Amino acid sequence: MISLVQHVRQLTAKYDSCPLECDGLTRVLHTVLTNHGIPHQTILGTIQLGEEEFEPHFWIKLPNGYIVDYRARMWFGPEAPHGVFRRSNTKYDGRSIPLEILPDFLFKILALGC
Repeated sequence: MISLVQHVRQLTAKYDSCPLECDGLTRVLHTVLTNHGIPHQTILGTIQLGEEEFEPHFWIKLPNGYIVDYRARMWFGPEAPHGVFRRSNTKYDGRSIPLEILPDFLFKILALGC
C-alpha cells in the first residue's frame, strides 16, 4: 500500500513546473489535496536558511509533520529542501490560514503548462 507521503508526492510533483511563486502554487496544491481528501494545513509565515530569511512564504503542512514546499529554492537556491519532506536545514515558522479551493476555471489557468 502506498504511504501518505508517496501519495502526496505523486499528486503534487507535476505542479513543480508551474510558473508560480509560493502563494499561487500553494493554492493549486491545496486544491489538489482537498479534492483528493488529503488532510493538510495551508501555512503563511517565515522561512529561514542560515542567516537568510524570507517572508511572506506559503507552504503546506501534513498531519504527520511533513512539509510540502516546492518554492523554498526560489529564495535560497539548491541548499533549501524541495518537494515533500520532513524539516531539515530550514526553519519554518508560520500559522495556519484558511484558503478557498480554486474554482475550476482559475485552477486550469494557474496550472496551464504544468
